[in-house]
Amino acid sequence: DLCDAFQIIQSSSLRSATSLTEQDRCVLWLAAIIMQACAAATVIPLYQLLRLQARRITSWQLAAFWPLVPAVTMFSPKSDICFPFLGCLVLALWLQGLRKNSRLLCLAAGCVFWLGMTLSLALLPVACLAGMLTIWDLWLCRPEDRTTLAVARLLRGLAAGGTGLLVLTPVMAIGTG
Repeated sequence: DLCDAFQIIQSSSLRSATSLTEQDRCVLWLAAIIMQACAAATVIPLYQLLRLQARRITSWQLAAFWPLVPAVTMFSPKSDICFPFLGCLVLALWLQGLRKNSRLLCLAAGCVFWLGMTLSLALLPVACLAGMLTIWDLWLCRPEDRTTLAVARLLRGLAAGGTGLLVLTPVMAIGTG
């Protein structure tokens, strides 16, 4: 509960040299509201992901279960609650970009992934999942695309991912000291 979290912060600030001001309390409430909005917004990219494989009504019914996931309320006062939104958004943009052969959507997926990786390494498994879904979508599921075009798309995707890792690795190494 958010009120309990604020009470814990208030009591710990009383033990320290600095106290929690009303302005600090307002900033904490704003951050909590933004994180809750981000958690609620996860339904949108989740619907987009489901829509790639299912009918519209089925996708909405499945995406509607997202707010019932216990982790959403368990991590509620923390910023970790925004990572499912970022992960679903990366996957939705990436897969739609592959299906529509849109470099802009793939670039947007890479930018969102980069943003998420600057916040936490928790999004690293999303890159592995995107790679597996790329192979599944291009080679295993659509026989009409099992041509050299599929190989070219896959190689472009792997090159983009490799370039991203080459860029992120030094940045993370410098950032972690």
